[in-house]
Amino acid sequence: MTDLTHESGNFIQQISLSSQLLAEEIDPNNQSAMEEITRLQWARKGLEHLLEDLRQFASPLKLEKDQCSVRSLWRQAWSDVTRTDEATNASLEDTTDVSDDTCHIDAFRLGQVFRNLFENSLAACGEKPRIKVYCRNGDGTLKIVIADNGPGLQPEARERLVEPFFTTKTKGTGLGMAIAKRIVEAHGGQIVAGRTATVGAEFLITLPRQTAEKAGAEGSSLVADPELRLRRRHCKSIWLSGPSRIWS
Repeated sequence: MTDLTHESGNFIQQISLSSQLLAEEIDPNNQSAMEEITRLQWARKGLEHLLEDLRQFASPLKLEKDQCSVRSLWRQAWSDVTRTDEATNASLEDTTDVSDDTCHIDAFRLGQVFRNLFENSLAACGEKPRIKVYCRNGDGTLKIVIADNGPGLQPEARERLVEPFFTTKTKGTGLGMAIAKRIVEAHGGQIVAGRTATVGAEFLITLPRQTAEKAGAEGSSLVADPELRLRRRHCKSIWLSGPSRIWS
């Protein structure tokens, strides 16, 4: 997988450099040519995104744990995904019933999970996305519910939610939820789709309320992963068969 990532990265870099050179050579008043350059640049970005998703999915998961506020993570993730003009009408409402929302977690990895869920909601909700996050204590756990005002999950999507390479988006790798599941489970937690009484999708994340002392020494840990070889073979076959297999 390392060789595949390296070689593919080289090709993507060549595409990037060539498109930049073309953009400099073409008359900026040639609208049709400039539109083709823009399409080429977007295709490059799509390939970079696909390659990064494949790399994360097929790589060992190393956690850098520390005591961290979970609320601060989802607020930072929301800030990250709503910086674009497309998200100007989106709103976040978060509430918590806990006085201490810290857990012994990898802040970067858990931030990825929240970003993925928020991005999915923003893509599904239409013009005025409304996202709600609610946090409460469980039995030795912290439970975070994320709900939106979108169309909700269809039966097939609910059944195949964390299946690698399955997506309902017109453009996407179908790896976001699979990676999110890996990250949450690596923390000893769980992520499941809820069943809302009204419209919209809902997800429940459960994390163990484990302190640094109970977890042992702080710092990094490599998560045991018996399915790693299988995922690597799967990713390699997908990449070699062509990105169109995912984006079609």
